[in-house]
Amino acid sequence: MTVAASEATAALRLVEAAVEERYPGARLPHPLAENPGAPAGLIVRHGEALALIGLDIRGEASGEWSLFATSVLSAGGSGIDASLEWVNARNRRLGVGKYYSAASREAGVCAIAYDTWIQGAAFAACMRPEPDEAAARLASVLMALVANVVDTGAAEARSAAEATGGRTLGDGQTDLQTLLVVALG
Repeated sequence: MTVAASEATAALRLVEAAVEERYPGARLPHPLAENPGAPAGLIVRHGEALALIGLDIRGEASGEWSLFATSVLSAGGSGIDASLEWVNARNRRLGVGKYYSAASREAGVCAIAYDTWIQGAAFAACMRPEPDEAAARLASVLMALVANVVDTGAAEARSAAEATGGRTLGDGQTDLQTLLVVALG
């Protein structure tokens, strides 16, 4: 296993434990968990939104990876222009993360998502021999960034669905696949 893969896997385990503590019982089975070529990650249900927390490994060296958290707020909407206005209004007042509209004009449908990406170097800093107090504080900040995506998804899902004429996601296989398609592009 490369240094990047080892760091990324350790970071995902750290986040997984924090997610279990913050959102007990909210984890759903990952439909691609048995596929060795699929990106590692976990799926969380919070409120009316689903979130994918996963890894993007770009290289082999320390820090050459990212952890991302993507929450799909709504899907199946037909108000593509309304979705763009909705996400743009929110992005103007946002400091962390981003909203986006995943739309197909040809199909006449859209989805709204919110995500953030955390560079592997930030997690790698947590794992270096630092004073325990400093590492714990940094780990708390990083988990807060992930929790922000999950919590924002839950808080904004209904509004996003109403703005686009769409719906919030359920726990069924179709909606889990929708989460993966929107989150992984």
